[in-house]
Amino acid sequence: MSHPLILVVVVMLVVFGSSMTGVWAAGEGSREGSSQHYLAADVPLGSYVYDYLEKLDGLGYLEEMRIGAKPYTRMQAARWTREIALATLGKGDVPGYAREMVMRLEREFGPELARLEGSKAERELKLKDWTVSSAYYHGDSLKELGTKASWQPLNTNNGGQRYDNGLNAAAEFTVDGGIKDWLVFSVTPRFSVSGEETKAELKEGYVKTRLNNVALTVGRENLWWGEGTRGSRSLTNNAAPFTSVRLANIDALDSRWLGPSYVTVLYLVLEEDRADVRYPSLAGVRGDFVPGRNFTFALSRMDIVGGQGHMLNRSELRDYLFGSNALSAESDNWDTQAGGDFRWRLPKAGGVQVYGEVYGEDQAGSIPLPSQLSELVGVYVPRLTESGDWDLMLEWAHTRPAWYRHSLYTNGWTYKDSIFGDVMGANALRYYAKATRYLPGEVQVSVNAERLVQDFSGNVPQTVDSLWLGARKEIGPEVFLSGSLGVAKVRNVNYTEGATGHNYLAAVSITREFY
Repeated sequence: MSHPLILVVVVMLVVFGSSMTGVWAAGEGSREGSSQHYLAADVPLGSYVYDYLEKLDGLGYLEEMRIGAKPYTRMQAARWTREIALATLGKGDVPGYAREMVMRLEREFGPELARLEGSKAERELKLKDWTVSSAYYHGDSLKELGTKASWQPLNTNNGGQRYDNGLNAAAEFTVDGGIKDWLVFSVTPRFSVSGEETKAELKEGYVKTRLNNVALTVGRENLWWGEGTRGSRSLTNNAAPFTSVRLANIDALDSRWLGPSYVTVLYLVLEEDRADVRYPSLAGVRGDFVPGRNFTFALSRMDIVGGQGHMLNRSELRDYLFGSNALSAESDNWDTQAGGDFRWRLPKAGGVQVYGEVYGEDQAGSIPLPSQLSELVGVYVPRLTESGDWDLMLEWAHTRPAWYRHSLYTNGWTYKDSIFGDVMGANALRYYAKATRYLPGEVQVSVNAERLVQDFSGNVPQTVDSLWLGARKEIGPEVFLSGSLGVAKVRNVNYTEGATGHNYLAAVSITREFY
């Protein structure tokens, strides 16, 4: 797929070329207490912050467009929080539940908001939160088509955490913060018990430093690239967190043609014990752009490449860089996905947001064009009622047979037995709907319904119909209770005609926040 890659490279050259002089000059003049190029820890995927920002954005209180590359940094989220707070200040028609959200975000990002006002508060490491959780799970794991991965209905996009049948319990906490103005640290240990197994692990942990407007992050962290809600084409938190090296600009680059822009470069080495090739690399580049007040789009490319016994030679380099297929199966030492995603806000339509993704894998013909597309389309309706206390999310996604599969990398696009893209896998269709009710006291209740058809064009497609409830409520000062209750019915289990099964989940967690 040469065209997306060339476009990404050209766009990035334009962005950096039009912005770098100002970026470096600003970096030289930055001062202690300024928010410019402020190095901050990240907001972990799964945090309530993402839900609150999405809702308040949908209600029309956020002018700036949020981007599809996550996690957001705490300073990014603080800037959006400040804009939302100013937009709601003195307005008499702001719903009570929305005011509570704003107040929560202001407490969450108090230090960063103070920094935006010019505070010179000292950097410090501190306990951010702790969570204890328990879950009862019943049901079989299901095979992913054409890869060495499996998945659990009702338990996806969970950082690779798997439930045993029966009762499961876990506890974790996060310590993060700045050690110096140029060094940030975060660590999240996790302790779990299931059956007869007790496990202690580092769930996430990283250090981050900077050179002017460029942040370097090294460590273990879940990432999400794309606009999808239930899944994204290239990168999600369905698998365990990668240990990676990541470069990204801290503050937006101001491009004359593309508006505020963000570039992320990712590199890591996959597992040693893969059944296909040991130590293949995963390399990715993504550019997010905001050319208009209500529109954002991104272009990205990701490759599994090389590995023990399959390193690229000089003659293969051009084909690899331009996304062409190798000349023969024996020399096919890389697998590429590339494409783009977007989000479009419609203020005149009640704040409705339309989003989508189109990515390709493989090529056809002498000119490298994608022959295997994967698409996602979603609609977010933030105001089913006038106050917005009901909203609705609808999403459709599709993959073709080649997705997440490869002749050399037969494990597929997997990490520790989970697909690190969309859990739907190859040759699949998904239909998803979510309705959420917002109540005073920071209470949210959601109803979720999903139909997933895997190997839908095959002789024996596997169909998973899932229905679950989710809820979150503040039960004390800075203490939150969350829960999930769901059931899934599986037809043609593991692509075996006539085999049926059910999966059940009942989960509850308590989180204590520290500000």
